[in-house]
Amino acid sequence: MYVCRSDHFWLRVRNLVSWRLSETFGMNILTLYPKTAAPYNVTVYKGSNQAALTRAFVLYFLYR
Repeated sequence: MYVCRSDHFWLRVRNLVSWRLSETFGMNILTLYPKTAAPYNVTVYKGSNQAALTRAFVLYFLYR
């Protein structure tokens, strides 16, 4: 599988800044505001393909 060099950069950007849902465009828009710390000292480890997540956590992770 070919991995583009920019893929890693994009993953870092996606996880560092918050996103906002734009009703005008109907999609998520990248903001310049950094993400806040995860609630309750949650540590996110990459590489696992199975997880039990609550709806509140998923919404936090995707949109904050």
